[in-house]
Amino acid sequence: MNNDISRNAIKLNIDDGTFKVVDGVLTKCSEHNEFCSELKIPDGVIDIEYLSISSWFAKVLYVPKSVKIIREDWINLARRLTTLYIENPEIYMEAGCFKNLKQIKEIYIGGKKIEVLITQGEEVHLEKYLGKDKSYRIDDDVEIIGSYAFSRCENLERVEFSKSVKDIDFWAFKDCATLKEIIVDGSIDQIGGKFEFEGCKCLQKIILNDSVRHINKSAFKGCELLQTVVLSKSLMYIWSSAFEDCINIKQLVIPQSIISIAPEAFKGWRRNQTIRIPKRFKKLRILQKWRNGCKAKIEYY
Repeated sequence: MNNDISRNAIKLNIDDGTFKVVDGVLTKCSEHNEFCSELKIPDGVIDIEYLSISSWFAKVLYVPKSVKIIREDWINLARRLTTLYIENPEIYMEAGCFKNLKQIKEIYIGGKKIEVLITQGEEVHLEKYLGKDKSYRIDDDVEIIGSYAFSRCENLERVEFSKSVKDIDFWAFKDCATLKEIIVDGSIDQIGGKFEFEGCKCLQKIILNDSVRHINKSAFKGCELLQTVVLSKSLMYIWSSAFEDCINIKQLVIPQSIISIAPEAFKGWRRNQTIRIPKRFKKLRILQKWRNGCKAKIEYY
């Protein structure tokens, strides 16, 4: 018998309403019973098709050793998933494969609990940080911080970016309620605009290195406990609502490199706060619109 035919003949085929497997490829996995909190992918599955996991209720998922690869977006509809067991210690994971799993709390690979999940495509991604440390420095080879990578971390208070980091994906730090300090090194061009720090209500200190040229819309909006902000010396643009209602910053120095500040960038600021800004902003009326909604004392230098 032809070897290829023989191999195809023993590949797993299932269609039982929960799992549909065609020649070892899982093409559909769905359950709609709220009492079913665990799902076990059948042993013998070798690959998982794009968006095949559509379970709404499962909180625990088991992936057998027969699975060799986890592809991007294969599991992104499993919104309630909190625990993932992957039996294959040599599993290959595409970058972005867990990017929407904001509820995930535990990942085990080959029987070992993973605290930092790294994937690699064209660039090295930090997919998930599940550690319990209060302070964490991102590894030197990480280039992309993935969606929800630090979301809902319960103990994290301080994050320091390594020089290799060049981009932050959507909601990377969403609802990181204990986060107090961010030190941005690396080659990141812009902060905010992707809701990275939404829900970081305890944020107190931000230091931005000289690669940051944009602080995007609503980047730190509502960070009422924010006290210390060191802006990049290369900063060029501050967009609307970037620091709205940041009412505990006593003084902010805007660097000479600044080109434009959008209206309402400092909306909600009070009279006991001070903003130091290059004196050329005083000369042109069009450059005064950034003061809309801002009652802070303005010093020109």
